[in-house]
Amino acid sequence: MSTAVAELGFRPELARTKEEFYNPVASIDMMRGDLRRTGAILPETLKRVDDEDLSMIAEGIDRPMRTDFRLEIHDGILSYFDKGEWRPYVAAFVNGLRAAEAKAEKDPRAGFLARRAYYEWQEGYKLEGLEPGQSLVVCSPFAHEAYLHHGRRFVMEQGFWPGRDLGFIRVSTKQKDGSVVITSLTVDRSDMDSFSGVLDAAGAKVPEGTTADDMVDIQPVVNSVEDLPEQLRNIYDQILSAKLGIETYAGRTSLDKQNSWQLLHQQTDLLAYYKDESIKLALSELNGKELEIAKKKLTYGIWAAVKRRIDNNIAPQALWSDARDVRYVEDITALYNLLAEEVSESFRSAQQLGEVLLACGGSIGNILEAAVADVHKMIFGKKDDKNEKKEIMKCVTCPFCKKTVDAIKTKSKICCPNCKAESKLN
Repeated sequence: MSTAVAELGFRPELARTKEEFYNPVASIDMMRGDLRRTGAILPETLKRVDDEDLSMIAEGIDRPMRTDFRLEIHDGILSYFDKGEWRPYVAAFVNGLRAAEAKAEKDPRAGFLARRAYYEWQEGYKLEGLEPGQSLVVCSPFAHEAYLHHGRRFVMEQGFWPGRDLGFIRVSTKQKDGSVVITSLTVDRSDMDSFSGVLDAAGAKVPEGTTADDMVDIQPVVNSVEDLPEQLRNIYDQILSAKLGIETYAGRTSLDKQNSWQLLHQQTDLLAYYKDESIKLALSELNGKELEIAKKKLTYGIWAAVKRRIDNNIAPQALWSDARDVRYVEDITALYNLLAEEVSESFRSAQQLGEVLLACGGSIGNILEAAVADVHKMIFGKKDDKNEKKEIMKCVTCPFCKKTVDAIKTKSKICCPNCKAESKLN
């Protein structure tokens, strides 16, 4: 995860850049913006809403992920759709850089986000200069240094993924028609030697001591070959496998190659229900807290339903394309009612979970009032994380907030209950 473009859901690792991990109501705001301007919700906006909302779910699924997105040419410029019109793609990176700089001014710990946003702004300009058949290669590791200095909770709130140490390999390839296909692949562990091997294969030497943040600034251009992204991911795994002494795929010792993005899109009925219900909310008169609660109930219910289905190999209740063709309205209504109950029950189950998060073993309480990042981690986190045995370390001084506290120690980390900072244990 990184900092550049809040608007660009097709770049899931760059999707969350503002003050929060993810805003469930943002999609409603985008749709209502269309309604105010044009009286209708534009298909381009619905596509963006899908990309951003669904990337949150796909990243939570404990599988590798690959996404492919095509940047189109409009008026001779690479463009993305925003607020009812096509805008230069580079402008989104400028907005992301400004947002990251503003955030760093308020909280110096976020300085690394501004640094990454600057590198990604440069990446945006380089895309314009590609020739057909050329590819730009970028490695975006997990924020190792920020994690060590500021703890799990802070980096998670910035959109990074502790636990998996999730990083990305990004390959952007110029097509004959001038468009650019951006392929983003996740890799677990964010092993710096393995990332260095990927960049070396692309013709770029990584200086010794390069940080995870500064690695984003190394952006070689290569002549593209067939399925270059997968070739580069294979290089990452070859190096990592040699280090670990065990075979990996996408940085994972589990060799399950199912793409989380594809797994998610097999849930056709739930996703169609989610879209339809989101549109209903956009058309409703709900505002403020009422709208926030309604959208959170829908979003968290969908998250939990998808997690339950995938974990238990539960098939969709119906292929939505088939359901749309059902002759009688009552058949559609019956299916809709089944989905509504499944999502509602999934929300209730999430509300009743052990309520224990990774953040220092704290209780999440009412999920409608909790931080979205905490709820996402609670729903998609592993049972081992939630049930990890804890012990209290009495009267220790936290190196982050300097307070004397009773720290919480688990097998993997020590956490301060005052500032929520965490340190990994070797």
